[in-house]
Amino acid sequence: MDRVNAEKITLGTAICFDECWQKAKSLVSEKLFSDERNKFLWGLLREMKESGRSVDPLTLFMYTTDKYPQIQSISDLAAYICEVTIVVAYNGYDKVLSELLRFYSVEIKKNGWQK
Repeated sequence: MDRVNAEKITLGTAICFDECWQKAKSLVSEKLFSDERNKFLWGLLREMKESGRSVDPLTLFMYTTDKYPQIQSISDLAAYICEVTIVVAYNGYDKVLSELLRFYSVEIKKNGWQK
């Protein structure tokens, strides 16, 4: 698995499943994402969760377009949110998340990244 796919799955599970967000939020920060789209969406997800909002693909999309009305390609945003969340639409997502968090732990130790 490459880094961008690991990011997508981490992001998608955190969007779709609150228990995954709860596990990932203390370890994952925007700095860890190499793909700017993932970094952007993770930041918005964090904002929504910290303000007590309910998050799913639709509410994330609506929050993003409300906050950033200047986004030129709304359809690209919608497609990308669908892309990162569709990868978790199967059983066993928690096992995948555990492996991804292990991956991030190794990356953090290896590269000395700070939260």
